[in-house]
Amino acid sequence: MNRFRFRQDEPGKVVLMVEPSASATQEELDEFYATMVSRTRGQVTLGLEIVDRLEVPPNGKRRLVDQNIPGVVTTWA
Repeated sequence: MNRFRFRQDEPGKVVLMVEPSASATQEELDEFYATMVSRTRGQVTLGLEIVDRLEVPPNGKRRLVDQNIPGVVTTWA
């Protein structure tokens, strides 16, 4: 995988956005997704979205979580 990011737009649900490398196989994507589902330990329902490119902000810092629920200050809601 080149990059990945989590996006949460509603409580209890998170989307794992993955920018795969050019050589990534479907099997590798499936294994990566399964690993990430395991790591959430049932705290949230994890979806998967394959993207062509994850944008990097002008400051160069790559975000791990895009938390889009107003008023939420923790990683998962």
